[in-house]
Amino acid sequence: MKILRLLYFFAATGLVIVACSATRTSQQQQGVEGFIYIQRGNQMPAKNKPASKGKAYPTTIYIYQPATAATTTGNMPVFKQVHTKLVATVKTDSSGHFKVALPTGQYSAFLGYQDRYFAGETDGEGILNPLKINAGSTTHQNFTIRVNAVY
Repeated sequence: MKILRLLYFFAATGLVIVACSATRTSQQQQGVEGFIYIQRGNQMPAKNKPASKGKAYPTTIYIYQPATAATTTGNMPVFKQVHTKLVATVKTDSSGHFKVALPTGQYSAFLGYQDRYFAGETDGEGILNPLKINAGSTTHQNFTIRVNAVY
């Protein structure tokens, strides 16, 4: 009887440990992950030439509270300053890959480019390089810096 109680105790303890570690893992995965690319030069489609997604671009990504052209200094797509709150920064690896944990919410991602901030996309409300982070999940988002590219 004592052995049976001990087995139940260890089984229950094991389940609690596994459940807690699974919860911790899912919390760590909430945020954004993706790659940064750069496109330069001739990007015109051609016969027998697949469209290029660009080359990997190692840089720093600056995550801000949602920003619009009115809350920045500079002209799209390259800005001198961003006047909303900086939430996080993350460096990519040599392949342009990045991953950062973020609280649930909406943000703007600015890409470091020649001592400036690059943001080449907007949503329907004018938010620059918008990111939406949902509870318990990772948002997958790639960004492409398009500078001196011809289409």
